[in-house]
Amino acid sequence: AFCYYLNPSLIQNSDVDLYVSCGILKTRERRYFHLNDLSEKEMKKALLATTALSILYQPVEIDGIYYVDPMKYERAPLRPLLETDCETIIIVYLDPRSRINQRMINGKRIIEIFPSKELGNGVYGSFDFRPSVLKYYMELGSEDAYRILYRVLSKEPKVPHRVKYTNK
Repeated sequence: AFCYYLNPSLIQNSDVDLYVSCGILKTRERRYFHLNDLSEKEMKKALLATTALSILYQPVEIDGIYYVDPMKYERAPLRPLLETDCETIIIVYLDPRSRINQRMINGKRIIEIFPSKELGNGVYGSFDFRPSVLKYYMELGSEDAYRILYRVLSKEPKVPHRVKYTNK
């Protein structure tokens, strides 16, 4: 099923750097996996680890270290992005209480997208995967993203100083 929904070779050959953040189980430290550099098997493990919530899934072992979802370790996994030349970082939250409420970090513009309505908790919240609920979440997310991006970009349009084009 992994390759049905995600094409690892597209990530490995992409000009866009993709990272996932994982929490190291016993130390509360974070590790960032650069998906572009991983094999298909390593990529699958990193993606499973970043979603391994202790109440639902077992930690995922990668090279002898056990990893879990980093949700309780950090609000937004920004470190890899702060070390790049990107100009704008868009953070998408499931819970508006997780917001970092900063417009700029290290000279990078921060845009935060968060749900306008409570998604609930546990099984009756963001872990509710019934098709009707997922459809509602997707529509709400689309409306929230449009509303926030329109407001932010109409007040403070920021044209990138350089644009990278690819022929892929």
